[in-house]
Amino acid sequence: MDSEPYISVLVTAHYRKKYLLEAVRSALDQTLPRNKYEVIVVKNFSDDTIDGKLKEWGVTSVLSSKEGVGGKLYDGLRLSVGNVVAPLEDDDRFVFTRLQRVHEQFSLGVDYFHNGRINVNEEGKEIGREGHDLLIKTSEMNERKIRKIIVNGMWYNASSIALKRTIIDQELLRKVSITPDVFLLHQALCRGEVIVDSPELLTIYRIHSNNTRLANSVKETLIKFSDATQKNMSDELLMVENGNQTSRFFAKYFLIREKLIFNSLPRTYLSSVPPQLTFSDLLLWLSYLFWRFRAPNYWALLILPLLPERIKITIWRKKIEMELKRALTI
Repeated sequence: MDSEPYISVLVTAHYRKKYLLEAVRSALDQTLPRNKYEVIVVKNFSDDTIDGKLKEWGVTSVLSSKEGVGGKLYDGLRLSVGNVVAPLEDDDRFVFTRLQRVHEQFSLGVDYFHNGRINVNEEGKEIGREGHDLLIKTSEMNERKIRKIIVNGMWYNASSIALKRTIIDQELLRKVSITPDVFLLHQALCRGEVIVDSPELLTIYRIHSNNTRLANSVKETLIKFSDATQKNMSDELLMVENGNQTSRFFAKYFLIREKLIFNSLPRTYLSSVPPQLTFSDLLLWLSYLFWRFRAPNYWALLILPLLPERIKITIWRKKIEMELKRALTI
């Protein structure tokens, strides 16, 4: 980097209060000296207890009226001074060495850093781990490497990402609704050079009903799924329309996947007409399937949209009932 890294940790919260102080505390209890980073909380609510603690801890807090996560990150960026940005969602936590490792990576000239994570349930019990080891220069990028990035989930979970401030198009960011993690990697593919995926488990990622598409019933889940899918498509279309060849190829994968999902949903639960799938969409999805040929769910997305409504309802009901049952046992 041109200067020593100074990290802006942007903690975002939308109505949810339960885990926020725990998330902020994890950002403060770091091995990295406090004069090398700042913590800014962006939320859409006031709370005497939370606001009092943030003031006591010397944490900057700002109220945001923006609905989307991208809008909240935008508001945080406007207040921040760091040349490295590290998002933290209110229900996640940083491992105490995370910012030290982020600082070290950006001191070496990295533009985008993604680390491994420990998955926990609502109570904080560990339910899995995931991490990958990959270093790619965007100047040497090709379709095979982009596919590797997607398979590894190098974009997954914004709390596991840090990137240079200068590669973020802030005006685009403010329009992003619910996929900030995909957007941040999209930005790195547009304007970054060195992107790193580290297997180090530096983030604790909490999985619960409020950050998945599951609800209390099959009907509620399908309605929630429909709404989230439409927001995803809006975000991904924004990325496809604004980027270079590499970043557009990356974003098209997610856009086509969401189109297929939306077309596979029973129309009874849709609030709008499903987007039309073009022949080029299907050809591109087939090309993705050649490197994910062992994933039956990806093949099923080609078939489900063609099935009669009653069969769609039966398949989705069974799938959701299984997911709900599994969620109760986690």
